[in-house]
Amino acid sequence: MNASDLDNELDQGRIFPVYLLYGEESYLIGETRKRIESLCLDPGTKDFNYDLFTGGETAPERIMDAAKTHPVMASWRVVVVKDAHIWSEQQVKTFAPYWEEPLTSTCLIFLGEKLGPWKRWVSVLEEKGRVVSFAHPRGKALTRYIMRGARGMGKEISVQAAELVREQVGNHLGEIHQELDKIASYVGDRNRIRVEDVEAVISPVRSRTVFELTRAMGMKNCPEALKILNQIMEGGENHLKILTMMVRQFRLIWMAKDMQSQGMPSKDIGKALGVPEFVLRPLLSHMENFTTSELAEGYRRFSEADGALKSRSIPKGIVLENLIISLCRSGNRGNQPHERPA
Repeated sequence: MNASDLDNELDQGRIFPVYLLYGEESYLIGETRKRIESLCLDPGTKDFNYDLFTGGETAPERIMDAAKTHPVMASWRVVVVKDAHIWSEQQVKTFAPYWEEPLTSTCLIFLGEKLGPWKRWVSVLEEKGRVVSFAHPRGKALTRYIMRGARGMGKEISVQAAELVREQVGNHLGEIHQELDKIASYVGDRNRIRVEDVEAVISPVRSRTVFELTRAMGMKNCPEALKILNQIMEGGENHLKILTMMVRQFRLIWMAKDMQSQGMPSKDIGKALGVPEFVLRPLLSHMENFTTSELAEGYRRFSEADGALKSRSIPKGIVLENLIISLCRSGNRGNQPHERPA
């Protein structure tokens, strides 16, 4: 089951006695946990009916004792276990008798970064409860999360503005929530968030300038790319974050190039990549500036740069400058723009 399916069940007020919530999207896991708790617990009796444990610090037997305890003056008791992926398979197996006959007045919630030792027990857990994977949402699903997040703050956001947030912030919902909170404060009493509001609030170093950097690299415009890199570094942006944005852009170029070689129409490439139109347009022109072998060589250079950036002996700015020069001049095409005329 995915997060969207679970949301639909919770909208209907359906609660199960056992949940395993795992995955990379820790913010969404935390929000889902809070939502389940709010559906089960009354603030007046929560102190009597709520337990929080940590997997690496608590024996499974103690958690089962808490789960077997009936609620006090309430319909539900909630037991939450963080870091459930830390246990060994043998420790996880200890819960098997409880899963077979869970107390129907207890909601036992396991939270983990990955399935890990739980893989063998997914089918068993699903018989009595729910196993839900939380990946970072992408494409249109991420746009919907952004729009729903804005509504939760009492604001409506246009699709175009939501797509701009998606492109400039990335797909980590915790960071998106922080930026939406800033934008909501910026618009004040106004109900609707527009594209210009997003542009005004989100850090130009983090978004616009980094976007310009990858655009200049896609055009193989070495002087411009180096100029923008210096502006970003003067703004204090993390060097590894800059590298991550470079890698992302080259990955998109490579994927788009591969899709085009298979005869996929441009509009379908954008849908498959999950990028908005304003990102797709330059991407389609940039991919003509790189051969497949140049893109493969670029990934090798990215790997080398990643190792160098993690070494304290090499100036990080020089590492990124050398990387940009090598990528822009690959194929002996010089350092001038290669974007097609409009």
